[in-house]
Amino acid sequence: MKLKVKNLVFDPKLVELRPINLVYVSRYRQAYRSGKDLGTIIVDKKTKRVVSGNHRGVALQQEYGPEHVIDVEVVSFNSEKEILERFVTENIEHGQPLSGFSRKSIAAELLKFKATPEEIANLFGVAVKRIEEWAGITVVVISGNGDKKREIKTAKRGIPVGTEMSKEEYKTHLQKDRGISAYSQAEQLIRWINSGFINLDCKRTVQALEDLRSSLDKFFAVKKAA
Repeated sequence: MKLKVKNLVFDPKLVELRPINLVYVSRYRQAYRSGKDLGTIIVDKKTKRVVSGNHRGVALQQEYGPEHVIDVEVVSFNSEKEILERFVTENIEHGQPLSGFSRKSIAAELLKFKATPEEIANLFGVAVKRIEEWAGITVVVISGNGDKKREIKTAKRGIPVGTEMSKEEYKTHLQKDRGISAYSQAEQLIRWINSGFINLDCKRTVQALEDLRSSLDKFFAVKKAA
């Protein structure tokens, strides 16, 4: 089927599970420019949602404009579970590898649609125990006013399981946090300070350290008062 790239539907849920990486978009644009075939984008027959090819779709839009016509593979899916399963198999086999966090998020979403841990483990090629571990790393995201909505979301390692945070805090967590513990980050910073690895000529670094000291003073003052 032929389709204008402006008519590709980028599913917000799939993009949340595997965010668009602009570095890969740039690489794909260069590849298209040189005439390379990056494969056919797969779309859901009913909704025209992109199931495989979000990065390629964005690259095509940016490189050739919204009116550019491409061939797409149209597939009929019977459920959201089937879409997620195809999304996984396509992204494991080629293109940008799924990050650890994307794997955990997709696994959690598949569990919501009644996929068994065994099915998910087979998709990702990992042990069932690993899927059970992934499912346990969650936080509570609170949104709305008055009658607040509470939603269980996958989190990166280091955040205590069950931590409550706002929708904005969760967004920042996804975009900026690394999946390591607070003590690992603190121990590394201590080593760098003691070894003289800190660049004191960098104003941003010095300001961040001053902000850290201020936050630690407030943190321990509250702990002491408690």
